[in-house]
Order: sequence, then C-alpha cells, then structure tokens
Amino acid sequence: HGYERSTFMNEVLGALHGERVQRLLERQGLRREVELPGGVRLTAVEVPGDAIGSHVWDCELLLARHVAEGGLAPSLEGLSVLELGCGTGLAGLAAACRGAHVMLTDADEHALRVTRLNVLANAAVGAAVAVRTLLWGEALPGGLDYVLAADVVYDPTRFAALAATLASSETRTTIVIGYHPRQPAAEAAFFSMVAAQFTVVRQQYNDHMAIILLTKRAG
Repeated sequence: HGYERSTFMNEVLGALHGERVQRLLERQGLRREVELPGGVRLTAVEVPGDAIGSHVWDCELLLARHVAEGGLAPSLEGLSVLELGCGTGLAGLAAACRGAHVMLTDADEHALRVTRLNVLANAAVGAAVAVRTLLWGEALPGGLDYVLAADVVYDPTRFAALAATLASSETRTTIVIGYHPRQPAAEAAFFSMVAAQFTVVRQQYNDHMAIILLTKRAG
C-alpha cells in the first residue's frame, strides 16, 4: 500500500468519477459492503485520516438500519429526506434505497468529498441523491418529511447552532437522531433546549446508543 496519507488523499479526493477511483479504493481496502434489513445493501467508503466525516460511525450504522427496516415509515417512496452532518451519508443512502428523494448535507467540504465518494460507490440510488453544504445555524430547506442526523450531539460549543437549524424545521418534518452519549450533562442541556419547541421521544437501542425522535409542536 505504499501511499503517504497526503498523496493518497489527493488522489482519492481529486478524482470523483470513473474506474480510477474504484480501483484505488479497492486497492487500499477502503470499500466494504454493509448489509442492512429489508434487503438493503450499501457500499461504504472510508478515507484515512482524523477527519470525523471520513469514517462510518456506529450511530450512522444504527440510523441506516433503522431507516432500512422501516423505522421511519412503512414506505418512503416519493418522500423528501435530508441528512444533516452526513459524513459518509449511509443513513440517507438507505432512505434512497427505500424510494426517498434525499439531500445529503455537511458543513465541511472535506466531509462532502467523502460523501460524494459514497454516492458514487452506490450509483444504483445516486440519481435520487443530492449533495450540498449546510452549515449548522442555517435554516433547513422546506418541504422535508424527515431529517436524519447521526452522532451530531457531541460538541457543546456547537449545540446552539445545531438547535437553531433544527428549530427552523416545519411542523410536518420528523427529526430522527442516532445518539451516542459522551458528555451526558452537557447533552441533557441540549435536549432540554430542544424540548422548548419539540416533543422528544427516546428509543433506547442498547447500553450505548439510542434513536431520538423530535416532532415540532404547532405554534
């Protein structure tokens, strides 16, 4: 594998189409198949380095499984789904596999390059997927049925901006968060902030992770 990390990153992130990318990813062993419920099968692409958005985290897999097994709705056909802070975007891609129109968003351009690699690796659903920048603190687009967010509640310095983006959602929109507690006291304060406008329902998955549902109260 004789690539220096920076050289490898430049090759992968600088070439987002064609067989050259596929061969490079396969040679570096960065592609892996992810089997999800309901016969959903995705290819996950990870990139070496310390960037948060370059890796598949457990909460992303949890949320992708939740989507694939019908945890959002019996059918997503024709629905509009946005993934916030998407990184590899597997949860959103799982929604696309179930018929949704999907927008994958992140604040970081490096993360979005990894997102585009994952869309490319899952070309069968790529036509239903858009990729764009969305900074926390900015408003969400209208017309969304679901907002997905995996492992976004981790940095207290960004909680106010994250809460502002969530608060911009419409009452029709259900927000689904894959949650792994790290700083329970600070994170409890975040969910208390969110509870001023949302009904918060926690579905515990195991000792370490949960699905959090936010539904906005009218008025």
